[in-house]
Amino acid sequence: MKFDAVQVTGDNKSENKTAWEGKPDLSKFGEMDDFRIWKLFKQGDESAFVYIYKKYFKTLHNYGFQFTRNDNLIEDAIQDLFMDLRDRKEHLSDTDSIQPYLYQAYRRKIIRQRDREKKVFNELPATTFELDFSIEDSIIEKQTKEEITAKLKSEITKLSEQQREVLYLYFYKDFSYGEIGSILGYENTKSVRNLMYKTLDLLRESVPSLTLVTLMEILSTTVPKPV
Repeated sequence: MKFDAVQVTGDNKSENKTAWEGKPDLSKFGEMDDFRIWKLFKQGDESAFVYIYKKYFKTLHNYGFQFTRNDNLIEDAIQDLFMDLRDRKEHLSDTDSIQPYLYQAYRRKIIRQRDREKKVFNELPATTFELDFSIEDSIIEKQTKEEITAKLKSEITKLSEQQREVLYLYFYKDFSYGEIGSILGYENTKSVRNLMYKTLDLLRESVPSLTLVTLMEILSTTVPKPV
């Protein structure tokens, strides 16, 4: 069930109303910062709600895809997230960065729904956060590029889900340590830094010839692995 046709529960639980009617003008939000857009949404501006949904649906879908390959589960979790946000908008905290705010809330939903599905269907977990990257010739000598690529990809699959996730959020999504901390539920950025440094050290040990700087240059080309 998609949001352009979804029925969203209003304050009166016995009544439903569509999320929006027609095509609202979203151009005004292009010049606004996240704090203002979120504030308008909390105040009941339906066009702000539509703007947030349309802008972040795809990136949330891609993030959900890192946890599960079940497309219906991914989209259901997104719909549940936005319905909850809409129903609770007056009680939401302010934010000046909408994307990590949504990631934090969505992460809880998708993990909970994924784990519940596994219990019901007794499915083996798929490998999560499968990452790929393209090493430029200017970074590594051409004759060793394929060897290093294969080694790093192999070592990444051995990392924990959270270690792969922190690589994904930092190198692919360009989130700061503070934003990653809020998404993962850490109390301070030091814990995120420690997790990142430990992860990078494990990868460096697999290819001792790489310096930390070179490794980070390689990881900066990271993209989610296509299926």
